Parts: sequence; structure tokens; C-alpha cells
Amino acid sequence: MARIKPLVSWPLVVVLILSPLLLHLGLAEGFTAAKVLRVTGVAQVTRAGTTGRDRLGQGDKLFNGDTLEVTRNSEVVLELPNGSQIRIGSSTRVTIGSVDVRRADITAWYGSVLSAIDRSADPDYNYRVSTPTASASVRGTIFLTEVAEEDGASTVQVLRGEVVTTSPAAPGEVVVTAGMQTSVVPGVAPTAPVTLTAAELTALESLSAPFMEIGAAAGGAGAGVGAGAAAGGGTVAAGSSSWLLWTLIGVAVAGGVTGGLILAGDDDGDGDGSGDGDLPVPPPPPD
Repeated sequence: MARIKPLVSWPLVVVLILSPLLLHLGLAEGFTAAKVLRVTGVAQVTRAGTTGRDRLGQGDKLFNGDTLEVTRNSEVVLELPNGSQIRIGSSTRVTIGSVDVRRADITAWYGSVLSAIDRSADPDYNYRVSTPTASASVRGTIFLTEVAEEDGASTVQVLRGEVVTTSPAAPGEVVVTAGMQTSVVPGVAPTAPVTLTAAELTALESLSAPFMEIGAAAGGAGAGVGAGAAAGGGTVAAGSSSWLLWTLIGVAVAGGVTGGLILAGDDDGDGDGSGDGDLPVPPPPPD
């Protein structure tokens, strides 16, 4: 039988090994951006490193350094990689900071930002809203940050959970719990938390109603896990770690293909790829 030369397509093997990792890197973009769930009215985005403005639409993504401007009588709802949602209110300007499955930083220059943070999948999830006069780091679920356009004076109102509020201009911090609020004016530390009035609490509850399921998913004073929020968090958690599984699968597939290609050239079945076992034995030379 004719001898068959072993054939191994090493470029194919390399592609098979690397393709899961490359796929993961492509999917990773979805885990490092805020997704636009809804736009009511008109909103525009200025991409990082550019000066032009683009109309923002449902399904668009916002990345680190992008600045979002929501016009009067408009609003935008964003979804963070861990399933949390934030509502950017009317006449508001914000800049997206670092965003991934472990943290998110939002800078509110003026206007209002309602944050419904889900920490059910990761209790150490780090979320912060910064303003020209204050910084609010979440320990709970739902809170509202309002910023005056004139001087950056900020108010933080908490519906559920706890929010640690600080000022870059003064030492110390205050912990604002559910049903409380604090105010921060330029150059001064946050005020001691005070109870929301009945009217303020009613307004905050009405504004937060679409996000209550998400708000119930975190630690602090929140309780329970909304089905949608839990699903979102679980999906992201799986996405952030599944690259290793896919890479191992790619290695296994590549190994199988490589073995098959080698054996395809081993026509004698002895595993050495020589093919000599099936060659006919030549007759002895004549006397």
C-alpha cells in the first residue's frame, strides 16, 4: 500500500485554540459598557476624545469617557453590566467612568441621577456617583442624586439601603440610610442626614417605582431578589468567567483534530505515523 505522509495543519490548530479567547474578547465589550434601555425625548452623546454630538438611541452603548446630555422633558435609562439600572433625568449631564462587572463610576455635572443597584451577584460591587461637590458610594440599592447646575450643590436621597457620602473639600463622611437625605454645598462637608418629608418620600417612591424590583436585590436594607435582576447578574457572572471554559473546550477540540490528522497519516495503525506496517515485503533476489 502506498505510504501516506502525516498531515497536521498547525495554523488550524492555533486558530482552534485561540478562537474561544478571541470570542471572549469580543463579548467583553458588552461587559465594559452601559447599555441604553430606553430614551424618552432627546439625548445626545459626545464620545471620549471627540467633540461632536450624536443622537442617542435605544440599544446604544456608552463607554468610559463618554458624556451624555439629556435635554429638557427627556430621560434615559441605562443598564450596567451587572444588571443594575440608572435613570438619567431631564436636563442632566453625566460622564461615564470605568464600567465593568465589578464597578461603575458616574460623574453627574448637573441634573438628577436615580440609581437602582443590584449587588446580589457580587456583594462587593462598587458603584459611585460623583458630583462637583460630593461623592456617593453605594452600600444599598436605590438612591437619588441631584446636582444644581449653578454651583454643583448636591443632594442625596436614599429610598433603600445605605449610601456613604463624602466631599472632596472637607474630611469625613456621612452614612445616609433609607428614608434619609444629606446635602453638600461647595467647600463644606455633607450635612448630617435628615428624614425625608412625606412629600419628598412620596416623590422618590414614585420616581423609583419602575426600579423597585432591582432595588430589592441588594444587601444593606434591601430584601429579596427580583427575577430580572437576578437573571441579569447571573448572566454577567457567567460571561465574565466562561472564557476559561471556552478556552479549554477549544484546546480539547484542537487536540482531537490534531490527533485525527496525525492518525489519518498513520496507515499502519501503530501510532507512529510511519505507515510502514502495511508495505508489502519485497521478494528475495534471484539466485
